[in-house]
Amino acid sequence: MTIFYLSRNIAPENSESGHDTSDMKSSSDDIEGSGEEHISMYEAAQVVGLSSVICWISSFIASIVGKQGILIPVATLITVVMATLVPGRFTRLASAGEVVAALIMQFFFASVGASGSIQKVIQLAPVLFIFCFFQVSLHLAITLLVGGKFF
Repeated sequence: MTIFYLSRNIAPENSESGHDTSDMKSSSDDIEGSGEEHISMYEAAQVVGLSSVICWISSFIASIVGKQGILIPVATLITVVMATLVPGRFTRLASAGEVVAALIMQFFFASVGASGSIQKVIQLAPVLFIFCFFQVSLHLAITLLVGGKFF
């Protein structure tokens, strides 16, 4: 509620072109889309294959380095470097990647939820609520203090 109260006087952002684009059809090259994602199986297979290769290379590099917890930073570095060197190719795969990622996240949430217990959820809910309340309150306080001093 505090966030909504603080942002009540902020005007909505205008589009970059300065005119309403709600009636325009989005092209297949538009990565932000209009809510309707149409991807081909070829694009989805490319995304899964590319991400598998990036993960394999990252795993190989992490095993050579020998440090714990370096796999994800190496995978991120490889992805950013590749997207910087070949932006056109990654732009075309972005919408397919978003759809595949959303599908995989749904499988993850379903598998985690399937192993859950309603009794444990009811027992732990108050503690988790209090923890989240303090975490969000602290984050908001730091953001307001730092934002007020620098912006």
